[in-house]
Amino acid sequence: MRNLLNDQYIMPNVILSVTNINTVSISQYNQYVSWLNEHEKKRMMQCELLIAQKRFVIARGILRDYLSLHMNCHPKDVHIEVQINGKPMLACRSFHFSISHSGNQVAIAISSSYPVGVDIECVKHGRDLLSLSDAVFLNNPDLELLSREQLTDWFYEKWTLFEAFLKVQEGESSLFSRNDQKKFTEIDSSNNCWYRQKKLPDQYYLSLVVNSNANASLQEIVLMDWNQSFSKSQVASRESSGQLGGGCASDI
Repeated sequence: MRNLLNDQYIMPNVILSVTNINTVSISQYNQYVSWLNEHEKKRMMQCELLIAQKRFVIARGILRDYLSLHMNCHPKDVHIEVQINGKPMLACRSFHFSISHSGNQVAIAISSSYPVGVDIECVKHGRDLLSLSDAVFLNNPDLELLSREQLTDWFYEKWTLFEAFLKVQEGESSLFSRNDQKKFTEIDSSNNCWYRQKKLPDQYYLSLVVNSNANASLQEIVLMDWNQSFSKSQVASRESSGQLGGGCASDI
């Protein structure tokens, strides 16, 4: 696995959007809710915390917003299935995507060519990072010599990287929820994965993993906030034209 931390390029056809849920207007949020299918509405209502409900709705809304433009269909006709392992996928399998959320941030990675995994984490104060690192990771450096800031950087960079990698390889499993209690060391380069990491404002850490042929050409990554950059005129135009149907219309 090649580290693209200091590079300005990543695999082609990958878009990464990071959105603060507090920037989504009430009208836009209600529109996102209207696009949910019945299964998703039930899942939304099962969220015990309001912030969890908002993150779920906004993530699905932004995902459908983007995909509908590229699939030439209405967002409601972007049909998403959930596999046994919990990983959401398009019914028609024409795009790969991954969703992560933490705090008030929602991260979505989308690719028309490659399996992707994304993880975003907000620092949770009070965690015993030394004990967690020992429980989850192998071959750790002498972490006790690190300052609190250095330890926080080391832990969350490694944690988000493995979470994103697991999403590419195994679905939506988590290091916390794994039943086999497997420990993790460095990711094997034979997996043909590329990754990029970024420390965001307000103590958020982000990792993106792309599973692709190592010989593929590289292209500059598109980092955006889809909710903020999306043209409202495109929404109005699409709604007025009554666009329905498209390349991924099927009942779930």
